[in-house]
Amino acid sequence: MIFNTTTYLVLGILLREPKSGYDIVKELASFRPAKSSQIYPILAKLEANGFVDCTQVQQDGKPNKKVYSVTSTGKAKLEAWLDTEPEPPVIRDDFLSMVYSVWIKEPETLERLIKDRKTYMEQRLDFFTEKLAVMEASFPADIHNFYSWRHCTRLLYSRRIAMTAQEIEWCNDVLKDHALARRTTEA
Repeated sequence: MIFNTTTYLVLGILLREPKSGYDIVKELASFRPAKSSQIYPILAKLEANGFVDCTQVQQDGKPNKKVYSVTSTGKAKLEAWLDTEPEPPVIRDDFLSMVYSVWIKEPETLERLIKDRKTYMEQRLDFFTEKLAVMEASFPADIHNFYSWRHCTRLLYSRRIAMTAQEIEWCNDVLKDHALARRTTEA
């Protein structure tokens, strides 16, 4: 079985607590969004290779739910991966690609792109801030305990908040520069 970063993330999520494929997709949405069509085949391969176990949970009026948990083999595989060097980060962002070439359009296109991005980032900032606040209120001791998975999750939420706030600041700077350039051009 070939492991990629998403496969290791699935193991990391399941080590925190057993979850269904649907719950894994929801958990990944905060850090590395993935679709169900990616996660379910990963879970099937992990189960077939003995890295996770699956339990059927009965639900009233719904089909049974599969809940996955990590085996000792799966935990060992994740631990071994944590001793390797991460690959260099790759940022694939259509927005940045559009900003790169927006000069061929009217100035209003750039303004629309930046305003839309700022609105999106403000929503994400609210989302991450709320998630962090819930963690801080619910698990005040765990979030500062290095050996708690909640500590690592808090670190990631804090990073997302800082990065998102910085991008909002960048959007504001671009909008100010854009407004100044327009006034200068019109004068």
